[in-house]
Amino acid sequence: IGAPIFVVGTIYSWWPVINSTLVLKLAGTEGMGLYSMVLVAGGALDIVPMAVAQVIYPRMAEQYGKGSSVKEMMHLAWAPMLITVACLIPVVIAGWWLVGPAIRLLVSEYEAAVPAIQWSLLLPITNTLAVSNSIFNVIRRQDLYLLAILGGIAANGLGLIWLVRGQVTLVAFPQAMLIGRISFVVLCHIAIAFLMRHEKLHTTEVR
Repeated sequence: IGAPIFVVGTIYSWWPVINSTLVLKLAGTEGMGLYSMVLVAGGALDIVPMAVAQVIYPRMAEQYGKGSSVKEMMHLAWAPMLITVACLIPVVIAGWWLVGPAIRLLVSEYEAAVPAIQWSLLLPITNTLAVSNSIFNVIRRQDLYLLAILGGIAANGLGLIWLVRGQVTLVAFPQAMLIGRISFVVLCHIAIAFLMRHEKLHTTEVR
């Protein structure tokens, strides 16, 4: 049971590593140095969706053990996800406007990273909408989860190629990551919708 979860989780963890490697390759050591501040800013807000996921995951597993359907388990996730997104939006808006003055005041040598930091603040919102992905582990459908991950990574790569076609800029990397994450979330929810439809058809056939 744990092996597929471990393998797919490891592949998912490669995503930011691949992105950082591309930053180093295309933007050089100076660009990577600036991008480290982008990672810090985005990582700080990412704690929120991670905390929500840690609450939702065991509740989904408990409900699945009691015989709940995919649709019923998704009901557990929707309200926390939407509430968290609603809470994050004003924080992101405030951060977007305040990060520039804060960087110039505290660490002015990273001022060139400000636009990239601003875009990275949007990533936790998309990550919050991915909290429901715990369902793939609960019902042992890591195959669908893996396809969504690979689709997101591919969209990230294609987005980066499109954004840097003229000139490599640091802001292109969080923008491309955002394209990839949105694609990943959309693919995950399409897969969940497929699972719910398949479950409904199966229930109808049994009856």
